[in-house]
Amino acid sequence: MNEIGVIICNYNKADYVVECVEKVINQTFKNLDIYVVDNASTDESVSKLRKRFGDTITVMVNPENIGGSGGFYTGIKKAEALGYQYIMLLDNDAMLEEHAIEYLYEYLKKHEDVGFCGAETLNMHYPELYQDFGGRLDFESFYMRGIMAGSRKMEIPVAMEADYVASCALLCRLEAVKAAGGMPKENFIYWDDVEMCTRCRMAGYKVVVLSAAKAYHDISGAGPQNLFLAYYANRNRYRFYTKYLPEERLDEFYNCVTHELFSKLYGCPPKNLVPTMMTRWSAWDDFAHGITGKAKEGTIGTFLPENSPLRHRLAEWKTVLIHMPQHDAADYQSLNIVLNYFSRINNRIEVTVVFSPEGYDLDSFDALFRLCRHVTKVSENILPWYYIDGYKNWIGNERDYDYFTAFDKALEQFREMYRPYFEKRKKELRDDEES
Repeated sequence: MNEIGVIICNYNKADYVVECVEKVINQTFKNLDIYVVDNASTDESVSKLRKRFGDTITVMVNPENIGGSGGFYTGIKKAEALGYQYIMLLDNDAMLEEHAIEYLYEYLKKHEDVGFCGAETLNMHYPELYQDFGGRLDFESFYMRGIMAGSRKMEIPVAMEADYVASCALLCRLEAVKAAGGMPKENFIYWDDVEMCTRCRMAGYKVVVLSAAKAYHDISGAGPQNLFLAYYANRNRYRFYTKYLPEERLDEFYNCVTHELFSKLYGCPPKNLVPTMMTRWSAWDDFAHGITGKAKEGTIGTFLPENSPLRHRLAEWKTVLIHMPQHDAADYQSLNIVLNYFSRINNRIEVTVVFSPEGYDLDSFDALFRLCRHVTKVSENILPWYYIDGYKNWIGNERDYDYFTAFDKALEQFREMYRPYFEKRKKELRDDEES
């Protein structure tokens, strides 16, 4: 048996996983064994792996898809049972540069206080750009944030502590994995590495990202149209912060995430984004009811593009005026979103943006807009002018005005409905953690 057990988790990415294994075989560090945990793939993943590599690697086939979390959990348990002192976690679509494992291993050997050391992750399709260089926990908006995400890669060697490093290319010290309690398989996918890194740091180890070690990762599937991501990332985010936030901040967390969620849900029906609305709502509802693991069939919808009345009107208009009464950075950010939205719908439309409409021939425009921070915060009916915000919500008639100005009352009803479930979930998660 070698010193490092490499665990590659795979589901239905036959060509990628074969390339991923080849990248590991071609590493300068040779004292390793390769295990591919396949989550009941329905493509040719298993047959291609066995044909290409034979018994030089171990292919472990799960009877069902238990997600990336479950796959890594299974692989970690196998490596632990076999006595590996180091475990390399690797996504099937993450391709390592040839020295990556060597550099990660050398760093952990020299720094016994570091439990996990991860590679810098570059965008496979734009390799000069970071996916992230480790990540941080955002305790203001209760998200995770990739450090340097989208920035150009550095040309200097950097070793940096981080709140977490993605498990797509992560070398772990076995004792640190044990101290962290392993991979939380109940997540199914997403936020599992964040939680494991958090527990690693709670156990007294450091988590480090190393620029000398590089991985190129396919992140082309990320985006608002990915409802699979929207469901699991949000459900597990709610669970993570409920479990690990200081007790005195949980009311703040509840008010913040319910406002954020309900704002998104409330804006969906006017845009005919029903699958998006139901998927996001299900993520919250399943969290509130303690549902983990793989989502039930039908929980995650099929994305449909926005199809609002505004979209159809924009296609007809030739000239519009936008009144921009406030001029802070946030207002210009909203304006940028609105202008890009207009141009995508109708690239021939002429837009005039003004600080004040005085002195303009308003009758010469097909439509008049007032830019606002959010349509749920308006208090004056300005029809026939239209309100529009940076989330592409608009008030185009009396019914829209009544609907959006009723938001605050609807939000309070939503909070009251879910508060008992949140209190129960909070107690369950935090009691489990203490035990």
